[in-house]
Amino acid sequence: EMLGLEDWYFKPQELENSPSKKDGMTKKEEFKYKKDLCLLIKNLGIQSKIPQKVIASATVYLHRFYTCHSLRDKNLIPEESSVACLFLASKVEDSARKLRDLLRVYIIVQSIVIGESQEFEELRKRVLIVEKEILHSLGFSFTISHPYDYLLQQAQVLTLEQEEKKKLVQTAWNFINDSLQTTLCLQYKPQTIAYAVIYLASKFLGSSAPSVMGAKWEELLDSNRAELDEISDQLLDVYDESSFENEIESQIKESHSGSLKQKKPIKNEQLQQVAPEIKEKIIKNLNRIKEEEGNEINQRQQTISSSSSS
Repeated sequence: EMLGLEDWYFKPQELENSPSKKDGMTKKEEFKYKKDLCLLIKNLGIQSKIPQKVIASATVYLHRFYTCHSLRDKNLIPEESSVACLFLASKVEDSARKLRDLLRVYIIVQSIVIGESQEFEELRKRVLIVEKEILHSLGFSFTISHPYDYLLQQAQVLTLEQEEKKKLVQTAWNFINDSLQTTLCLQYKPQTIAYAVIYLASKFLGSSAPSVMGAKWEELLDSNRAELDEISDQLLDVYDESSFENEIESQIKESHSGSLKQKKPIKNEQLQQVAPEIKEKIIKNLNRIKEEEGNEINQRQQTISSSSSS
């Protein structure tokens, strides 16, 4: 049965009753496992020089697939499901990669010991079987709309200085990348996520509220403030506190003729306008924006620059 886009949005209580939780996984265990699988897709994609849009689509496929299946399903190896999602997305998004090439990268990334060619062939066959299962689980509905395009569209009408706008878009873009590790794509439309990351990025950077044609953009959004705060709150759950213990400064990478520029540490007074319910998490966790790999940074800057000049 062909499924439409609206079939893939769920209420929080529906996600609480996921197959994995019914199989005995805790909410924390499921979140951590899915986060690791999303990072695996990202790593495989980057190593295989696959565009970010394809990586994003593969990650959404993975989230959708595991609304129908348990991470503890003995007939499915989640890591191999991740490879299958990336393989499928690369074909759907016209950036096809050979499965054998993806598997060679997968073997290296996961430090898997493959002794004989027969073992490799068995792995390839398993991934192809999982791909078929994904096709059926998705209802052959492969069209994905991502927040990136909506972010760039919205950026065009924000009345900000060009450099400030560039920082805002870059930070918001990073937030979109990290949102893929959550189930936000199963709860909110991409337009709403785009608005939320602009909202969060402006608070993180301490920007004065961006405006559109003289009006505050918050007043023009097709979502309410509580919704933006809820999305921000879920997104901030991605940032594990332990990963920031040794971080002293926030790092935002910017491409200036191939060089990287470092931003000064965020100051607490910059957070005065942040909604109270998310202020504590930002202070605690967002002492930096996670570093983006060089090829993704260059791709992002080219996208922003071309969009700004159009």
